[in-house]
Amino acid sequence: MNSTDLVPVFPGQLNGESVQLVNARDLHAFLGVARDFSNWIKKRLKDGGFISNQDYVEVFAKSGENPLGGRPPIDYHLTLETAKHIAMMERNAKGHQVRTYFIECERRAQSRLQNPFTDELQSAINQEAHTLALRSFGPIRAALSELARQHLERGESPLEVVGRVRKGFPGVGDMLVIQAAELWQLTSALAGCAAALEGPMDALHRLEARTGRDWYPK
Repeated sequence: MNSTDLVPVFPGQLNGESVQLVNARDLHAFLGVARDFSNWIKKRLKDGGFISNQDYVEVFAKSGENPLGGRPPIDYHLTLETAKHIAMMERNAKGHQVRTYFIECERRAQSRLQNPFTDELQSAINQEAHTLALRSFGPIRAALSELARQHLERGESPLEVVGRVRKGFPGVGDMLVIQAAELWQLTSALAGCAAALEGPMDALHRLEARTGRDWYPK
C-alpha cells in the first residue's frame, strides 16, 4: 500500500447524507495495533464518546460467516472525522501519518465538489467536442460559402466579402446549435433564397414556416 492510499476510503450513506467512510478494520491493521480488533474499536468508540449512526455505523462484515459460529462479525464504518480522532488516540507516528492522509482525502473530496470534472472527464468532453466540430466543419463551410456567393452576386468586391466573413455573418453563430444533418438541409434551403438576398435567420424563419417545425430551439 503506497503513501497515497494508506487506508481505503469509500463513499457511503450516514443519516441520509453522502459521506466518506473508513472501515475500522483497515485502520486497525494500518496502525499495527496488537490488541484484537473487536475490543480495540469498542474501547476507542467509548473513550472518544462517538455516537452510532452519526460518527460511525455498524454493519455485518462481508467476509462470510463467523468461523466460530453465530452471526457474522461486525464491521465499523467510520467517518473521516472519527477516523482522524481514533488515529490520534494511538499516540504514535502511524497515527499522525494516517491523520494527515485523512485530511488530504477530505481536501480532495471538497475539491471534487467544487469542480466535479476530473481530468479524464474533461479530456473526454474535449475529444467529443472536437469530433463534433469536425463533423460540422463541412456544412458550416458550405453555408458560409453560399452566403459569400450571395454577396458577390450583389456586386460586392471579394475584399468586401472577406471583411464580412472575418467579422462573421449575422446569425451564422446561431446555426451551430443545429445538428449536422439538419444544418446541411438548411444550407440547401439557403441556397434557394439567393434571389431574395435575405439574411440567414430570415431564411431560417422562412424554412420553419414552410416545414411547420422549429429548426432552431427558441
